[in-house]
Amino acid sequence: MQKSFLLISLLCVIAFLHLFPVEGGTGQTIVGDLNIDPVLGLDASETRFRYLSSFCLDPRNGDMYVADDHFNKVFKIDHQTNVVSWFAVAVDSNDNIYVMDNGVYVLRMIRASNGNIERVAGTYTTICSDGNCGDGGSALSAKLTAVKNIEIHPITGDIYLAEANRIRKISGGIISTVVGAFGRNYDSLVTGAWANPLDVGIAPTRISFSPTGQLYFNDGSSYWSMRTLKDGLVRPVSGFLISTTDRFNYNGEDLLPTKVKLSNPTSVFLDSNGNVFVGCSGTSSTTGGENDARIVKVDVNSNTASTFIGTLTEASAISENTIRTKTSLKPYASIYTGLYTPFGIHVTPNGDVYFADPSRYVIRMYNATLGTVSTIAGTMNTVCTDSICDNGQPALSAHFKLPTSIFVTDDGTIYVSDTQLHQIRKIQNGIITAIAGTGTQCTTAGSNTCDHGSTSPLRVDLYTPMGIYVTKSGEVYFADTSNHKVRKISSDGLTITTVAGSAGNCASGTCATFSASATDSTAKLFYPTGVVVNETSGSIYIADQGTHTIRVVSSNGSMSVYAGTFPGMAFNDAGATQFSAEGSSKYLNLPTSIFLKDNSIYVTEPVFGRVRRVTQNCRAGYGGDNCETPICFEILATYSTVCSGNGACIESDTCQCNAGSSGSNCSQTTSNCRSGFYGSNCEISNCYGKFSNDSSVCSGHGRCNSTDSCSCSPNYFGGNCQITTCFNTQSNDSS
Repeated sequence: MQKSFLLISLLCVIAFLHLFPVEGGTGQTIVGDLNIDPVLGLDASETRFRYLSSFCLDPRNGDMYVADDHFNKVFKIDHQTNVVSWFAVAVDSNDNIYVMDNGVYVLRMIRASNGNIERVAGTYTTICSDGNCGDGGSALSAKLTAVKNIEIHPITGDIYLAEANRIRKISGGIISTVVGAFGRNYDSLVTGAWANPLDVGIAPTRISFSPTGQLYFNDGSSYWSMRTLKDGLVRPVSGFLISTTDRFNYNGEDLLPTKVKLSNPTSVFLDSNGNVFVGCSGTSSTTGGENDARIVKVDVNSNTASTFIGTLTEASAISENTIRTKTSLKPYASIYTGLYTPFGIHVTPNGDVYFADPSRYVIRMYNATLGTVSTIAGTMNTVCTDSICDNGQPALSAHFKLPTSIFVTDDGTIYVSDTQLHQIRKIQNGIITAIAGTGTQCTTAGSNTCDHGSTSPLRVDLYTPMGIYVTKSGEVYFADTSNHKVRKISSDGLTITTVAGSAGNCASGTCATFSASATDSTAKLFYPTGVVVNETSGSIYIADQGTHTIRVVSSNGSMSVYAGTFPGMAFNDAGATQFSAEGSSKYLNLPTSIFLKDNSIYVTEPVFGRVRRVTQNCRAGYGGDNCETPICFEILATYSTVCSGNGACIESDTCQCNAGSSGSNCSQTTSNCRSGFYGSNCEISNCYGKFSNDSSVCSGHGRCNSTDSCSCSPNYFGGNCQITTCFNTQSNDSS
């Protein structure tokens, strides 16, 4: 109550100071106005207060100021409009009260210890009209603009001011700008970018701090996105940076993965650390206009999703060697109505990210070492117009027709599905070549006549190939999408075979069942767009988009449904959040791209804007592709860290330790110790199942010298010091 009274008292005194300001023993008449820009914008009769403790009237114009103890805020009620707004006021940890007097461009303080009013910043002069306004000098000599909000840093106690185009800080009496470029009220800061805070245009009206002192503020120039300042950099965290209306496909940065909005996610890739990268092909665009094509990263450690590559604006001219969050991607439409094409991405173990920019006809790469994005293949914004497309030439001068899926091998060779060229192409040592397809579309979709009776990859007519996967041994698997097949190129590049699908297609969905052979006449696919191989078991997983299923070709050659059923789920289907195994009633809808990691298949559903995970239901203690791999203490047997890295997992929670290791999880190291001794210095022995550093060893009555050899304390006997005497009778004597 006392604090609210002081707040209102200060405001009333300041109102009089506009007529007769007194400071430092001198007085003068000042013409001023307390007309603060309204923020709440509500009629006073419609505003709900909680605990109104004090109020006063401005004697000059009748405006009313009221203090609400519940909100710890002072509100202003304009006497002409009856509109309620916040008043720029703050209280520090010592109960000193700060109020911005925008009528004379001065920040004042009422000192709690004695009630004196002091000027903290501002000069009573006209509004600041240049870029410096006193930054770097005494706040008492600085010029201020209209201040909308004041906040006190929770740790340092510094004063922060939200001015028209920037946020300023007063620390130790010195004023400086921390965010904002003076005179700029529109921000070109891209989605997700950490940027120089002094090089962005903002229009803040509210400031807030986290308990650890991280600064958050709203930004009217970017249509009320919230920004954050961390480690000297600024970035947007929510809201819409481009459009004044709600965007269906973007809702901010650093979000929970299940809360982020994705625009046509058509590719997924998991890096070696388990981080999930999602390629979003976006929606329609116009040059220089809005777009929502981007690559999103789900960080496994923070469990947040943020833009990794991309902006919310499409640039007509693309620069090279740009930072990833200033790199514009161009949305592209599907080739056929209702068919989604992959937006190819591949992440290498060192963090480089390769991706296709299909509508610009190029392959680009984010270099993790340099932190920049550049083109590595194709000619920007120039489509190939023939069936050769510069095969045999340097990749940077070559042309694509529509590069979609990509795969990068450990030696840096890049494989590309050039979908509208109807070829699989390879980039090696900077030279691009064709490895499958004639460059001519198969005119009888699904028919074996397009193979021309040949097994040579370069003599077979493909039809919009998409998803691609290359094994460690060099075999290339790809989806021959509109031919409704999955093909394999031998590691020597000389032979092409069909590994799934046959003549015709599975348009009715009735053939999305079990087939003893994945290539017999009854085994049919319908627009497969994604493929991945489990190189341990030999199983092939296929995103069969047309049948709304994931199919699996087992190592024995049979094909079955791994997840989903025909037809796919509708938008209002109750199963929209569920998966299925074969025979269940759950659904997928137009699965486009898949990725295999550990015991899970990751699949994109662009129609629902999400990535889902399918995990096989194995019996307890087992996992893997066919539930045949044991799990020891929550780690799959195929992982190098199983059994503490010192043994093999032979059954569920059963480790077979290597020489020199022991314990249920092989966590105890005994290497370089003679038999029966353990520990880093071989100082630990074991007596009757207990280690010598256990207080209960030798029944708690002796010392373990070596294996099963105890030195007993006085009056104790037996091999394990388990016997004592009472009145000359041993404790193990039943008499």
